[in-house]
Amino acid sequence: MRTLSVSLRVLAALGLAASIVLVAGNHLWIGSLGDVSTFSVGSMCFLYLVMETRLERDAVGIGQSIVLAVLYANVFAQTYEILYHFTFPVYLNYFKPPFLDGPDLRYLALEGVMLAPIVLVRKQLRLGRASLVLAASFAVVWAVWVMYGYPQYFTVDLFYQQILVAKGNARDLSLILNFGSKTILALFFGSMVRPWKTEKAQHQL
Repeated sequence: MRTLSVSLRVLAALGLAASIVLVAGNHLWIGSLGDVSTFSVGSMCFLYLVMETRLERDAVGIGQSIVLAVLYANVFAQTYEILYHFTFPVYLNYFKPPFLDGPDLRYLALEGVMLAPIVLVRKQLRLGRASLVLAASFAVVWAVWVMYGYPQYFTVDLFYQQILVAKGNARDLSLILNFGSKTILALFFGSMVRPWKTEKAQHQL
């Protein structure tokens, strides 16, 4: 199990490094992984490393640490998907009442269950000042995205009435707000993991 833990940690570190290199080279999607965004891969690798290391320091079993770290990274991904699903009009279909019909309730229930594992790592989490700042930053970026009409990179249409008028390429603006908000959300989840320096300081007292 120790070999598996080290191997997965190395793979996660390589995945994070590769994602940074790909983003720097303007490669925003990975075709071999079903066109998943490079930001998503890098964010999940980052969160896996942070949570798995925290769990190991808390003397949680190796197998349990691996599973919980994977689940925690997935909570981030599912949180973003839920927010996107219920903001983007193509999915929510604002033009057909009621606000939440059967398929939407089914989606919310199934995706909501995917957030439950955060309860299993609650002892490793702490909502600090940095987390609150990041949460507020994410909300601001998301609101700005909506106020620009919620542009999407795959279409020229706007899905909300524009409160802010974009200058330049709407596709580029969408990519910045999309991947920018995803990065901030990943940092928010990372910031909630209890820091190691606090642990060291307590041992010294």
